[in-house]
Amino acid sequence: MGTKGNNYGLYQTLNQNIPKKDLKSSQKAHVLEKITNLSSRENEAIVMLIYEHARVHEDIIYNPEDVTLPYGGSFDKKTVTFDFKKMPISLRWIILKFLDIVEK
Repeated sequence: MGTKGNNYGLYQTLNQNIPKKDLKSSQKAHVLEKITNLSSRENEAIVMLIYEHARVHEDIIYNPEDVTLPYGGSFDKKTVTFDFKKMPISLRWIILKFLDIVEK
């Protein structure tokens, strides 16, 4: 599950045409509902999307020994949790786009 310093391709793909305004309340509720039903691989993908965003924008490096995610989140192999208020708006959109793809 590491990126070894190279670009995480899924992030690059989803990070296109991101709106500047925040998600609507209904979209946030959709994300929070969908994130509870993900497989472990889908959860790992969300973790890597969060880390890639933090790497690109804040120079934070992924550490597999530390389950504390940037932006007030955590990951315990089964569940990803995060604080929408601490997460950048662009990353909120990226996660929504990912969940829309997973849903199809």
